[in-house]
Amino acid sequence: MTNHDFGTLLRRYRTSTGLTQQQLADLSTLSVRAIRDLELGHATRPRRDTVRLLADGLRLEWSKRVRLEVTAGRHVTDSELQAAHDGGAIVPPVITRAMVGRDQEFHTLVDLLRLRRHRWVTVVGLGGVGKSLLAQEVAATMHRQHRFSVLWLADNPVDDGTTAGLGSLASLLSAQLAELLVKPDFDLGLAAKTVGPRDALLVLDGWDRTVPTSRILELLALLPQLQVLVTKREVGDPGPDLVFPLGPLSVPSEGDEADLARLAEVDSVRLLLQHTNQVGPGLNLTPDTAPAIAELCRQLDGLPDMLTMVGQWSLVYSPGQLSDLVEQDVRTLGGVPDTSEGKAPLEGMDSAVAALGPDERRLLENLVELGGRWSVFDVAEHLGRRVAEVSPDVRRLLLRGLVRRVETSTTVRFSVLNLVRATRLR
Repeated sequence: MTNHDFGTLLRRYRTSTGLTQQQLADLSTLSVRAIRDLELGHATRPRRDTVRLLADGLRLEWSKRVRLEVTAGRHVTDSELQAAHDGGAIVPPVITRAMVGRDQEFHTLVDLLRLRRHRWVTVVGLGGVGKSLLAQEVAATMHRQHRFSVLWLADNPVDDGTTAGLGSLASLLSAQLAELLVKPDFDLGLAAKTVGPRDALLVLDGWDRTVPTSRILELLALLPQLQVLVTKREVGDPGPDLVFPLGPLSVPSEGDEADLARLAEVDSVRLLLQHTNQVGPGLNLTPDTAPAIAELCRQLDGLPDMLTMVGQWSLVYSPGQLSDLVEQDVRTLGGVPDTSEGKAPLEGMDSAVAALGPDERRLLENLVELGGRWSVFDVAEHLGRRVAEVSPDVRRLLLRGLVRRVETSTTVRFSVLNLVRATRLR
């Protein structure tokens, strides 16, 4: 944190209590000039006694006091972390939207972590495929039903100091714990004292930056009751963690639109209808709308972010019009209209394609050319290569989320996502 950050927070707390600088000076026994310099960011890092006097003068509750002290550059002490953890201050994020589908993935992850079949699981997948929401559901269940303490560390907290729906105190404590994963000289004993012997789940959400494997292994060795769940876009170098790929939602098979009851049970259709019903009059599945809705879900590969975007645009377009626009160029729809998200739903796809190495990119181009549903044997024959050479490459594309597994009755087949053609690959 910078001095400016501290000054901004100090001024916010002072004005929210209705105090002038002079009144705070009288209550804290500091000078008006000292308070003014601190609020303007002109003073050097305030001493702990100064911060304590200001907090006393402002009569801050403990969570705000800790935040002020951390912003001033002081680490939360191990005793404070331990007290907050024991008191349940660190809890899972609040879930603000329902998860559609993912029942099998959800139950598998809960069983893996609860029964300690794997103590470190990494969920990988495209940006926007729903990794964070799945992790939130898993964490909430581990906390409520199995009494695990949850330490939720998001890699990109929002500007006001909260993290994925957590309160400010929990965010500060989580941020403090996050330092031990990236600073080699940080005392891991702090985490051991904080978590103690309790069953605990450490969630590293969106941690695409590299965390040394040795740090997590040290944590697991220090804390026998700790489980680790990581979500990230790309799998790193092979490690001891269990890699759990999260693909798109299921999409309608060809011909499903003829059976409205069957179509209504497809996860991507359920999610699309959920969003269309949130922005306007209910869009019902009828013989007239079913073909366009089914085609939209197939065109968008069942990717939750893309379905959300199209659902928002359904206020001004019919399903048939949306399908035509997606067919022409999905980018013409832009971002989600009239929302604060301001993100491009294809960003995750673009990033995944841009991260490909030359050999992976050539393979993906060949797979686009191959088209349809294919097996590893088909790819080997198409490229004139051995199956053993092709298999690792296909697996890497699967883990990146650019191809999806298609179950058949006799063999495992794959297909390239439709949206790959809308990326910079072309």
